[in-house]
Amino acid sequence: MQGPITLAFTRQKMTKDDALNLISSYCEITKNRGFEDEIVTGLRGRFPPEGSEAKAMRWLGFMQGALYTHKVFTLDELKKHSMERSVSDD
Repeated sequence: MQGPITLAFTRQKMTKDDALNLISSYCEITKNRGFEDEIVTGLRGRFPPEGSEAKAMRWLGFMQGALYTHKVFTLDELKKHSMERSVSDD
């Protein structure tokens, strides 16, 4: 008799490209919504593509923090964006 079947789900590590895509999506969404906070608008187009992966993660974290603080997205929405590596502008 066989024992119970267990399924292991592993999360893939977020890459620099994933972070840059999320940053780009956040910039586009805030622009489309007319969000003109100097912190967020100051980030639009400022991250250099040749920057390090660690730097991309710091920029993403900073931007997500600013978007949460200004109630653009909830923590649950930001978590979902990070898990799915995409943002929907509903």
